[in-house]
Amino acid sequence: MLDEYFRNGKLFLSEVSEEQDIPITEDFIHRHFRDPVKELVGESNVGDKTSEKEMLRALRKYFEISGKSINIGKIVEASFSKTRDGYCSYCGKESAVFSNRAYVFPFERKIDSIAPEEARQQFCLQCGFTLFSGMAYLYKRGDIMFFFDSVRPEYIKKMSIPFKEDLRDPSNFNKLKKLSIQTFHSYETIFVIMFEFVKHLYRKKLVKDYEGIVNNVRLILVAGSGQIFHQIYIEGTTLDRISQLCIKLIEGSVENWKKREEEKKEKLKIFPEDLIFLGFFNNLTINRGKLSENCREREEFTKMLLDGRVDFITLNNIVMERLKRKEKFSIPLYYRSFIQTYMEVFDLDKEIFEKVNGLGYALGKQMKGTNLENFVWDVFRARGVEQFYSTLVELQAKLKTSIDLRTLNEYEQGWREAKAILLNGMLNALYGGR
Repeated sequence: MLDEYFRNGKLFLSEVSEEQDIPITEDFIHRHFRDPVKELVGESNVGDKTSEKEMLRALRKYFEISGKSINIGKIVEASFSKTRDGYCSYCGKESAVFSNRAYVFPFERKIDSIAPEEARQQFCLQCGFTLFSGMAYLYKRGDIMFFFDSVRPEYIKKMSIPFKEDLRDPSNFNKLKKLSIQTFHSYETIFVIMFEFVKHLYRKKLVKDYEGIVNNVRLILVAGSGQIFHQIYIEGTTLDRISQLCIKLIEGSVENWKKREEEKKEKLKIFPEDLIFLGFFNNLTINRGKLSENCREREEFTKMLLDGRVDFITLNNIVMERLKRKEKFSIPLYYRSFIQTYMEVFDLDKEIFEKVNGLGYALGKQMKGTNLENFVWDVFRARGVEQFYSTLVELQAKLKTSIDLRTLNEYEQGWREAKAILLNGMLNALYGGR
């Protein structure tokens, strides 16, 4: 990750000095150490007249800095000037080096911060201050930090512009504004952030300007837990498809919103662009009273979305748990719209999903209003393929209908996934909203 972070720092230094590969001296550091911090937290939070104490308070929102420290200028100066002879961990050259600190390269393992000085990463002035400058393109939300990487610096800069100018809350040290959905874990948070990013592009009519750019940019996400940082790399192809997904969901939402207005339905207290995404994603939580626990299954489901897969089994577990707890919208709103759109964008086999989902929906329609609605629990509890089929045969007899089991046999991912899709279709017919 050093290379990627280094590129961000080098890009910022080229903007500060308007030169490439400027030699970094102690005098240069003394004159420019404020600049990356200003970019990190915003000019409105750290202006030219802001005290060093205020700057330090801002940095503590992002990095581990000793509570005894009272002046960021002295901290930075002491870090870069407290050198010894050695080899730089980045460029490998022998020179005067200093030990890494959290505000220089923050993604060293946390446990390394208590390791002996000689065992920690160490940098020369040139590499160290370049890495320090990487914070200018670092973004934070809750317990995660993330930044973009590309071999083309102008792409990093262009991806960063919306975050710096529009998605950052100017009144708060935290980098991003309040998201449309409350999140806790890493994958779900970054998924929602990407939706907010694309929504911004849509509103500003900038979508076409970013075609071809997102595909060539990588997102690097770092989450801290205990003594270890967890690193997640999301490649440009995935980012591009997530962006396409969000655009299609937004366009579908706006169109749906217009229909609601024409039909004079009750107005919702959300933005038109959010309709499908919020309707689906906001109803993937299970109310256990603690946000981290409420979102646990949604995090697992979202992780698979970022891997290019739909985890129907986890999705079905969420739906059944919400049903058991009698939560409103046990089946997420716009379930079929979201899944169909996702499968189209990620080139997944939509046809077989439609068959199984359609079979489940038809069964659910026949069960609705009968005393067989709770039969979904018998299907859900089936623990083997034979028990699953025998339960469906029993349901078939009770409904006095026929079920084409060949549709389920066609499902390549196995009977458990087929069962999950079937159940979701049944529940959509029984309890689905829009």
